[in-house]
Formats: sequence, C-alpha cells, structure tokens
Amino acid sequence: MLSACSSYDDMELGFAKSDIVGVWADSTLAQPKGKLVHLLTFSENGVFVSRSESYGIYDGQDVNTLSGWSESVGNYVVSEGKMFFISRQVSGWDSFSENAAVTTQKNDQEIFEDCSYVLNKDTLTLEYTTYPADAPVRTERKYIRIE
Repeated sequence: MLSACSSYDDMELGFAKSDIVGVWADSTLAQPKGKLVHLLTFSENGVFVSRSESYGIYDGQDVNTLSGWSESVGNYVVSEGKMFFISRQVSGWDSFSENAAVTTQKNDQEIFEDCSYVLNKDTLTLEYTTYPADAPVRTERKYIRIE
C-alpha cells in the first residue's frame, strides 16, 4: 500500500497540490505510421490514470482509427521535484487480433520510474527512466493540460 509520508505534506512544492489535478495529454507520431496519444489524469484523492492510445498504426487503418490502448490505474505521491506512481491495475485492448477482448490484471508496480517533474502553468514535464532495450534510458514527456 502506498501512503503519503508526513514529510511529503511538509515539503514546499512551489504550487498547490490541486494545480496538478486534471487531465493532461501528449501526442506523437508513431513510426512508421499513425499517432500515439498519452493521457495522464490526476485526482485529488491521490489516484492517477495513465492511458496510451494508438491510432492508425496497422495496414488499412485510417489515421483516426483506434488501433489499441493500454491503461494503468493506481496511486501517486508528489514531493519536491519528484513524483511516485504505483500502478494497481493494468488494462488493454489491441485491434490486431480479430474479436480482441479487453484484458485486465492486478499489479503493484512502479511506473514512470525515478520520475522528476516540472510544472509550468499548463505544461507538465515528466522525466523518468524507461527500458527500451537492455540499458535504462532517461525519457522526457511533456503533457499539456486539457481539463
């Protein structure tokens, strides 16, 4: 179970905790075709939803056709310069397989590992570690507030 330590509450964040609450989005072009949309939703009660959607990545699909999605739901904690995310459940769907069903599994896994952030008005920049191959890579994603 993830819980906020009193030290987190005592830290000066430089913004009100409610400033991060809402829906944030980032989109990029997929290679070799299509687009990827990443949504990150923060609730006041410490729950987050991280959703990735792919559009038009398969042959014969229009760029606006949903190809698949994955979603993590869990808890987050904000401290000075750092964010911690623990995913409690992961769901997903992919149109590649005919009659594909939504899959859901419970998990307790850190995502956005070693995450630092910068909040600048309606832009939230996250920098975290990913593992695209055998070695860790620092990754940056800029989200724009949409709600």
